[in-house]
Amino acid sequence: MINDLGYKAIGLGLLKKSGLNVPGFIVVPSSLLISSSNIKEDVIKEIDGILQPFFKQYPNTKYIVRSSANIEDSENHSFSGAFKSIKNVNSKEVINAIISVQKS
Repeated sequence: MINDLGYKAIGLGLLKKSGLNVPGFIVVPSSLLISSSNIKEDVIKEIDGILQPFFKQYPNTKYIVRSSANIEDSENHSFSGAFKSIKNVNSKEVINAIISVQKS
């Protein structure tokens, strides 16, 4: 699971599960992203399908797109700031932001 979600995503999930006030988040599994530096159209459609219910539930919301690679934020290493984060992303920009973060 860590290989597909990354330590940051798992850590956020554990904090939320323990009852702490953690903002809502969605994790795009790395297995959808790491196959190529150029994400294929069918993968983009799959990611969009994952995100659309969230966008409908929270219309007019701004998002932040961040990495959660399995090599960052582990027990032994922190690569804080090593990968791009994109703030204030609207729902129409999320896919392009995911692609940009994935390439970082």
